[in-house]
Parts: sequence; structure tokens; C-alpha cells
Amino acid sequence: MRKRVFNTGQNLPKAGIQDYLELREKRDLLVKKPILRQSRKDKTVLYGGHALNRLLGRGYQRETYDYDIYSNKPKHHAQQLERSIDHGTNSDLAFVEQTQYPYMGRMKPLYRVKLHFNDRVEADYNTMPSDITCVKRDHGVRYETLKRAKDKYEYMNKASGVDRTAFGELDRIRTYEIIKNRRNRML
Repeated sequence: MRKRVFNTGQNLPKAGIQDYLELREKRDLLVKKPILRQSRKDKTVLYGGHALNRLLGRGYQRETYDYDIYSNKPKHHAQQLERSIDHGTNSDLAFVEQTQYPYMGRMKPLYRVKLHFNDRVEADYNTMPSDITCVKRDHGVRYETLKRAKDKYEYMNKASGVDRTAFGELDRIRTYEIIKNRRNRML
């Protein structure tokens, strides 16, 4: 059996199903655990696809690739996560990239933690909005509430009309609520 080694080049070999499962396990150890550990410690709030997967349960999950995180100090927390990933692998595996996105007529900073070998975004750190007062806690990790997520996606859907991600997430939430209400009426 060949031994796989992470390289920093872009020419990674095509992976079979066994290799995919190995990479997924390694990704969970190298990325997922440090993100959740940092989130518990720094008291940040997870939102987006991963938060919805956690809030909605098994029947409504979809595959997501990055974590979206609200933080009071996004740059600092992104750099902490980068150091944590690098420390766990004893190499320079991650880096932080600053980008911007339009928000209410101005540009707002967003800090992305990426891995060198595949240049894929693992975590997006965004500034904490002032209207987050209620969060759902699960094993010490804070998540955006379902009501706030639904309101946010409805606003995004009305504002742009083009954002298909917001429409898909809103559809997932509505389906979950319809089925939950039907179950409650049957009891």
C-alpha cells in the first residue's frame, strides 16, 4: 500500500473512494476539531451551512465545505486558527487571506483561513453583528438561531433576487418548519 503525503503543489493525484475517505478523516482531525475548539474558547458564533446542518438535524443536511463564523475580533481569531492548524500538523499548512464584500453600500472585511495544498476556504471570519443576542449552544459551541437565519435569508432573497444559495437555505428551513408543525399537530 502506498503512503500518501500532503504536498504543497497543485498536482495532487486523483483520489479513489478509499483515498477520499482517508482525506476526509484527516480533514476532520486537522481542520474541523481546531475550528470547533477555537469557537468554544473564543466564544464565537457559527452561522451558515454548518450551523443549519446542526440545527435542522439529519434529514435536512447538505454537504458544506467551509465554516462561517461571527467574531468580535475576526482577524485575530482567524490568525489563531491558522496557528492552531499549523501547530497540529507541524508545518505551514494554513494561511489567512483578507477579502472584502459589499454590505449596505460599503465594503466590509472578511478573513478566510485557507490550506496551501488545495487553496480551499476552510473558515470565513466575519464581524459579529449587533443584533445577535440569542444563540443556541451545543457542547459549548454557539450557533445562530434558526429564526435569525430564516430572517437573514429572507432579507437576502428579497434584496438580491439572484442569490441561489439564500433561496436553497431558505427552502431547507421552510421544509423543516412545515414538517415540524405537522408532527406537532399530530401529537
